[in-house]
Amino acid sequence: MIVAPVWAALPVAAAVAVPPVFTCVSRAGVTTCTGTTTEAAGLTSQFKIEVPSNWNGTLALYSHGYSFGPSTATDVGDPGTGKWLLDIGYALAGSSYSRSGWALEQAFQDQIAALDVFAAKFGKPKRTIAWGHPWAG
Repeated sequence: MIVAPVWAALPVAAAVAVPPVFTCVSRAGVTTCTGTTTEAAGLTSQFKIEVPSNWNGTLALYSHGYSFGPSTATDVGDPGTGKWLLDIGYALAGSSYSRSGWALEQAFQDQIAALDVFAAKFGKPKRTIAWGHPWAG
């Protein structure tokens, strides 16, 4: 696992072709939003966001790393870590990437799109921590 703080606000917004489509469900003190974003080039990706009712203002943005084929959106590497982070007040977000393989440009655009959805729905976090698995963040 790689953990790196994001010290400055990212200067660009995702270039999206259409507004994101998503739904949110609140259960057991956590609001979970899932949906899709579409890049200007027409590529789509999925995202997942979880925000606990005791949100401390910090967002952990998860990058899943290299994938050999299409992947689903995930906001954490394993359920135990996700539960622990939510329990201590961290919000979680992550996306699939619109292309598989070594897709750095798409990963960046898709993660920024997920951050844009987060900010629109829950407000801008006080702090964002980028983290992930090898070749991810």
